[in-house]
Amino acid sequence: MSRTLLLLPGLLGDAGSLWQQVEDLGRDHQVIAVDYLDTPGLQPQLDALARTLDERGARRAVLIGQTLGGYLAQAFARAWPDRVEALVLVHSGLPDPSLGKRIRRDLRVARLLPWPAIRWYLHNALSKMIAGLEGSGDVGDVDAAQEKIVAEHFRQRFAERLTKPMVLARYGLMANLHDSPPLTSAEVSHLQGRVLILGSEGNVFARQLPRMREIFSGAAVHSMGRRHNISLLIKPVESHRLIRELLAGLPPQDP
Repeated sequence: MSRTLLLLPGLLGDAGSLWQQVEDLGRDHQVIAVDYLDTPGLQPQLDALARTLDERGARRAVLIGQTLGGYLAQAFARAWPDRVEALVLVHSGLPDPSLGKRIRRDLRVARLLPWPAIRWYLHNALSKMIAGLEGSGDVGDVDAAQEKIVAEHFRQRFAERLTKPMVLARYGLMANLHDSPPLTSAEVSHLQGRVLILGSEGNVFARQLPRMREIFSGAAVHSMGRRHNISLLIKPVESHRLIRELLAGLPPQDP
């Protein structure tokens, strides 16, 4: 059965970041990948997502969010619970006010830095992550071809797409998301058995899994390896298989 899938990219991503999901999952479903507004405001982002669904004639959607996108998916589920059919949270934990506070502190410094310095720092951090994947048994079946695709994707983004206002807005949005209280089990009771959580061993979010299992009762939880937070990019085959299993288990849609 064809469903609407709303893809929410990660912290530094955009709709183009999830081209593999659009191409593969789009063979069976209506797949919508979004770009975020360049604002740290949470409500404008949520309103934009609702408008996107309206424009595509979708009453409900399965929200698939990686890192920042997963937090945004949770916020959308609180704002419009009747529009969320299922959740896929990829390397996304629960809101953490202490983490939001640290992000705001770092933002105060980042605003004073020139864009080349910020770009160098972020590119260096992501390059180390990619280098850690190459030849590492920790992340399992990430083949060399997929590593090259991801590395080239990051090179292109840093060379052509990212800007200082965009990056500051994304980190500001993440800080605002961490100021939101976590969803309660009552708020997502209608999503019991309709949540898929993909994470990494040793990741900071792994410590939140016991609490997430309590909130998202019946959630399917899968480890995607270690020391990374980009499973939709580096493991599309495995992540798509798990997403399809979730979709196959959903009850028939209302007419």
